[in-house]
Amino acid sequence: FNLPEARLKWKMDGQKHEAALGAGAAHSEALNFIVNTILAEKPELSQQIAAIGHRIVHGGEKFTKSVVITDEVIKGIEAAIPFAPLHNPAHLIGIEEARKAFPHLINKMVAVFDTAFHQTMPEE
Repeated sequence: FNLPEARLKWKMDGQKHEAALGAGAAHSEALNFIVNTILAEKPELSQQIAAIGHRIVHGGEKFTKSVVITDEVIKGIEAAIPFAPLHNPAHLIGIEEARKAFPHLINKMVAVFDTAFHQTMPEE
């Protein structure tokens, strides 16, 4: 993203697809494109999706397990940006765009933290 030739490649129903997003496309544009493309092909999925999971690279020390995303969780992800400055801002964009695209699932979005997994590993 944010490159002169931002492109997406995906596979749906066994068919490979590719699209150019245009110069300087941002994460939000890519996510909107993906959602709109999938729902254009399969509009029934909008109501069939029961929940949305967001993989988050760093949750700091606060998040030791997966959690339902609330405004408080979003603040916690924001607070952990210094630990994952390339990833956490993009994750927050993904959460925001998912909330816009699927407002009926706002209370059914879960953050799954890589750091929570690592906290379960025994110390060496």
